[in-house]
Amino acid sequence: MTRLLRAALAAPVLLVLAASAARAEALVAVGEIWAGLVPYIVAALGALTSAAVGWLVYLVNKKLGLSIDDSLRDSLQTAAANAAGLVIAQLGSRLSGMTLDVRSAPVADAVNYVLKAAPDAVAHFGLTPEAVAQKILALLPRVWAYLERDLAHPALARLAAWYDRVIPREKRALTLEKEIT
Repeated sequence: MTRLLRAALAAPVLLVLAASAARAEALVAVGEIWAGLVPYIVAALGALTSAAVGWLVYLVNKKLGLSIDDSLRDSLQTAAANAAGLVIAQLGSRLSGMTLDVRSAPVADAVNYVLKAAPDAVAHFGLTPEAVAQKILALLPRVWAYLERDLAHPALARLAAWYDRVIPREKRALTLEKEIT
């Protein structure tokens, strides 16, 4: 590449020098040499500028592309966790030993919540409603675990007693049917 660039820059200089020598002049007109070089210098600078701008655009896209993916993943995860909480809130004590299907009404409501709360993330990752439902069902045990952890705090003793009365600990287990039939 550098040889080609050197040859392209040297060619007009040699042509001007050859033309001056052919006229048998002892003086070389620098203005003629400069005028011959300017179009090549402009073209070379244009190419270098284009390459530099392209490289910068690549770096920015690479950095922002990752940021966008992370942001969308976080919004999808938050929406799905909130939707899992909605399922738990809707079913309450009826969750005891219940088998949940992705087509059940509470799960459908939770899927609709995610589709409305994070539509860009769902579209970006190409998720179908069934895939969103699977994600919500997978998060239910984690949400229950968060609830159990939070209820163990002494400041929430009254709320923990209420949960123990309404949904006893032995009934807080979930059976999840993850296959779509």
